Amino acid sequence: MIPGPVQIIKCPACGAHQSNKSLRSGNTFGARYFSDGKRLAPMLPEYPYFVKCHACGVFFKINDKVIVGETSREKITANGSKAPFVRFLTVNEYSQAIKEGLYNGDEKDILSLRLSMWRRYNDIYDGERRYETYSSDNKVSETEERDIYEDNCRKILSMMSENKDDESLLTCAELYRNIGDFDKCKKILNTVEKPEKYERYISKIKAECDKKNTDTIEV
Repeated sequence: MIPGPVQIIKCPACGAHQSNKSLRSGNTFGARYFSDGKRLAPMLPEYPYFVKCHACGVFFKINDKVIVGETSREKITANGSKAPFVRFLTVNEYSQAIKEGLYNGDEKDILSLRLSMWRRYNDIYDGERRYETYSSDNKVSETEERDIYEDNCRKILSMMSENKDDESLLTCAELYRNIGDFDKCKKILNTVEKPEKYERYISKIKAECDKKNTDTIEV
C-alpha cells in the first residue's frame, strides 16, 4: 500500500475546508469479504465518498469539483490542521442526505447512497466490522435506526427489482435475509444463473436462513 497526499476538500455551500486521505496504490492481500458485499482490506482501505460539512452541516459528494488542493500527511502531523478529516456518515445522516436530495435526481447516486447506508448499519452492529469510529450524534434510538435500516433495505429491493444479473440477485437475496424474509431469500438464490460460481456463498447464506439469522456474515 502506498498512501497518497491528503486532499483538501472545499464545502460547496459555505467554503469550509476539510481533509481527506487518498491512496496511490494498494492490494487485497489479507482481505475479508462479507455477505453484503463489503470488503475489508488492510492494504486497500476505504475512504468516505459522501460526507457532511463540519461547519455548516451540508451533505455533499467528494469529486474533482470540491478537491481544491493537496498537502502531505507529514505537514498535517507536524503543524496541525484547521481542516479536520472527513468521516463516514451515520445511518441517520445517510437518511437525511437522501431526504435533502444529495443525489440530485441521479438514480445511480441514490442507489449508491442506499447501499452505503445498508453497509454502514452493518459496520456498526455486526461486531466484526467495528473498525471505524462511529459518531453517536445521530439522535435516534437503536429501534429507530433499525426501522430506518429495514425501510432502506426495502427501497433498495424496489430499485433493484428489474436487475436479473447474478450479482444483483445475490444482493437482493441478502437484503431479504437481513429483513427476515428467509423464504424469499432462498427463492432468489435458486434463480442464480451460474450457481456453481457462487456455490460457497449460496450454501452459507442458505445455512444462515435455516438458523433464522438476519446478521451479515463473513464469507
